[in-house]
Amino acid sequence: MTWHLPSRCDKLRRCAPPPEQARVKRAAPRRRGLWAVLGAVAFAATACASHAPQDTLNAQGPESRYINHLFFPVGLIALAIGLFVGGMILYCVIRFRARSDDESPKQTHGSTPLEITWTIIPLLLMFGVASLSVVGIAHLYQTPKGQRITFVPASAGGPAVQGKVLDVHVIGHRWWWEFDYPGLGTMPDRLQNPGEPPNTALVTAGEMFIPAGTMVRLDVTSDEPLKSPEGVGPGVEHNFWVPVLAGKIYAIPGHVTHLNLEADDKAIVDGHPITYSGQCSEFCGISHANMRIKVVAESPNDFANWVALQRTKQRSLTTADSYLNPLAYAGYQLFNGSGTCATCHTIQGTNAKGQVGPNLTHLQARNWFAGDIFVLNDNNLRTWLRNPQAAKPGANMVIPKLTEDQITALIAYLDTLK
Repeated sequence: MTWHLPSRCDKLRRCAPPPEQARVKRAAPRRRGLWAVLGAVAFAATACASHAPQDTLNAQGPESRYINHLFFPVGLIALAIGLFVGGMILYCVIRFRARSDDESPKQTHGSTPLEITWTIIPLLLMFGVASLSVVGIAHLYQTPKGQRITFVPASAGGPAVQGKVLDVHVIGHRWWWEFDYPGLGTMPDRLQNPGEPPNTALVTAGEMFIPAGTMVRLDVTSDEPLKSPEGVGPGVEHNFWVPVLAGKIYAIPGHVTHLNLEADDKAIVDGHPITYSGQCSEFCGISHANMRIKVVAESPNDFANWVALQRTKQRSLTTADSYLNPLAYAGYQLFNGSGTCATCHTIQGTNAKGQVGPNLTHLQARNWFAGDIFVLNDNNLRTWLRNPQAAKPGANMVIPKLTEDQITALIAYLDTLK
């Protein structure tokens, strides 16, 4: 006869698991602990980048430095609160854990001093953070005072700029940035203000050139349609962000927002500009990650020379050029003919007056193209012209299929756009 002991399991007692199952359960917490350690190591490793061009904590201008001066005290207070609350939870879990099924912790419900304390302290902290934030926002987005920069084409030492504040109109497209400098050029300004003389803007794309040590006032908008392509709701928004120089600002269809930025001038001298990286930080479609920004901070003299170059126009090539540079002439004919390039791009001084794509008048004065995802060189231009959609998914640039000889001719012409 086999005797069976009565079960000691009931609603208040758990049954003891078999020895093998107990060993498995004891091993599980060890595995969870290992995964927790590995997760913590992986998280810490994300802060170990040797090259981080968009490190918002590496302030390179007074506006971004102001943001950091606000971030660090608030962040440290939040860290201290988090550590205190976490520590108190851990202490309570250990100190007041149940030691038997009948033991219950002492109740503090209705303690007026405790309730006042944990209500007033967070209220004061939140009021302090809100006050700092409101003051910071007012400072970062206020309209800067001072004379707007103007261009002096002829001076004792060559071209020069005068003034303390540079206005730049920033227009987000799909997926690239246009930069219009009102009053510094000879083209229409898409954000022309009432009373501003017509056809006086300097228009470029991809790279925004600024004089170091000068406040730059950005008027930002989006060229997306006021309605989405599906016809439901507003068009796509973008977000302009150069982390080491300033905060973020939305580019909203049909609306103009404002942002100030400035680059330190300590390390910038004639002939040695510094390029800062940024990007669209609002998801805007399949090539959102390919909508990048380059801000080139130059000395005032170099910036004046850049403005002088941008004000010059190209010329239409003639039959005589077919003898001097036959390959470039063939590319010019293709650009303005069956290549359909002129329907989307502008080259001042020629018949190319398209308003859809970037202005290419002084393409070779830039270092990047295609939304700043490619370094400007002949090899990358060839890759781009072979298949723009393959190089940049969803790109609006749709062109006929080109032969390698046609691409070579187009590149030869584009190389003349100094």
